[in-house]
Amino acid sequence: MPTIINSVPALVVPEPTLAASRLESMNACPGFIKDIFERNMDAADDGKAIHKAIEDGIIPEDFSSDQREMVEWCHDVLTDAANCVFSSGSQALGDVHHEYELAIPFIVKPGYIDVLILFDDNTATIIDWKTGRNKQAHPSENLQFRAYACGVWMQNPALKSIEIIAAYPRMKIVERATFLYPDFTATMEKLAEISWLAKNYSGKLTPNEDCGFCGRA
Repeated sequence: MPTIINSVPALVVPEPTLAASRLESMNACPGFIKDIFERNMDAADDGKAIHKAIEDGIIPEDFSSDQREMVEWCHDVLTDAANCVFSSGSQALGDVHHEYELAIPFIVKPGYIDVLILFDDNTATIIDWKTGRNKQAHPSENLQFRAYACGVWMQNPALKSIEIIAAYPRMKIVERATFLYPDFTATMEKLAEISWLAKNYSGKLTPNEDCGFCGRA
């Protein structure tokens, strides 16, 4: 039971829990937890609305010109990514999945890929829409993207490669990385390491730039 102070229960801070979106932060500090208080809800709601418009292929009438422009830009990125040119020179549309749920090794919670495209030549493409105003680590290093790629490879062991695309509609920036089997094995080892550190978290914190987003702040 939580301690009662002046008739108000003391805040109970949960143990670290692995999720794909927290991997970068937990790699820096295994004690990182989700912020207990919701912040910047307007930005989060805006991101959800844009994601849904991309998935549905329909731009709501009440969207601002900026929102409309972002969705149209994302549609262009998706159309370009879904067209694969085979060695024969023919072009074919990949099998496109939106909000694709998958299990990720060593991760407690399931991952949700914004877009997963599977092609007949045993390649795949992962797209993550980053609707915020700040860039994240490049897809070649971003642990969230690499964890997604591991989950996709586990489901599709015949894959030869996965293209990872981080798309930033506010900045009109697209970053790409190619994920190969050696990347799969290296990332699996990293996921195992972070999982072990989180499970054996002993209360020692490692201050870093993510502290302001941590529930321990």
